Amino acid sequence: MSGRAWSVGRTAEVAGFARAAARRRDEGLRLLVLVDGTCPRWVIEATKGALLPERSSAEVVVTDLRQPQRDTGEFDAAILLVSESSPAEAALSLARRGVQVALVSEDALDAPSFSSDEPALGLVSVVAGSSRDSLLDKLALWLCSVTGKQIALGACFPFCRAPVTNGLVRRCALQNAGVGAVPLIAGSDFPVMTANQMRLALDVSAVYGRGLEPARVAELLGVLGGALAWRAFARRILSVAPALGLIARAGVAFGGTMLTGELLKFRFVAPDVPRPSRAREKDSGGVATSLPLASGCTGDAGNTGYVTIGEAS
Repeated sequence: MSGRAWSVGRTAEVAGFARAAARRRDEGLRLLVLVDGTCPRWVIEATKGALLPERSSAEVVVTDLRQPQRDTGEFDAAILLVSESSPAEAALSLARRGVQVALVSEDALDAPSFSSDEPALGLVSVVAGSSRDSLLDKLALWLCSVTGKQIALGACFPFCRAPVTNGLVRRCALQNAGVGAVPLIAGSDFPVMTANQMRLALDVSAVYGRGLEPARVAELLGVLGGALAWRAFARRILSVAPALGLIARAGVAFGGTMLTGELLKFRFVAPDVPRPSRAREKDSGGVATSLPLASGCTGDAGNTGYVTIGEAS
């Protein structure tokens, strides 16, 4: 493909990738958290602390599991912090409405039991962990699997960033391996794989809440330089062992994309240092007040998330 074809067509395509990544980053998220006081205290604190959003595009509604629930609209997912003695009605009511429900506890055996013939049980999952890190890792994976809003999840909730980014990198690497293995026209695989890696770079930056700024240009140029280096490496292998054609092209495409993804993760993880922030909370009386976030939570000035405590109005 000619240089002009890349400079015009592919540049426009990459610009479209950037706009799409920004839209997915700012996609609205609404989570419901129902808390049973009999759930272990550390589970409650770990989960509620992790679910303090960094961006105002996410809303987390927190209420008492044992109190009557008012109709609070649509939710992307519901997280119930439970123990073995927790009532099952709230989970079933949400599942019957089509809401994905996670029963979060210290041990899978601590989750309340349900009738096996309940049709809505397919929307109810158990998320259990014996430590904070284990619990949040499993909760992040569950949220990524049920919401369909992975980039928004990562941008709003830092504990979701690793699984979201890993999924994006793995998907892109598999796509590029397929492109490299079956080039329809000589040289046509390079611009396609490079465009995929540029989209990956923009998506990863969006996962970390970054906007369209000059730093993105430097990252894209780095991706382009890496792609050129990997193409030269693949050609070198084929010149020495041409019989390895398909395997070499697919392997270099997969490995090069995975390495690019790891470098992108390193690029954003290093400066992703917690900064103080504030969130708005609404008490059960309906009065909005401004309170500091829990220790260790992060946020951007002018772009804080909102946590609703009590019944949603």
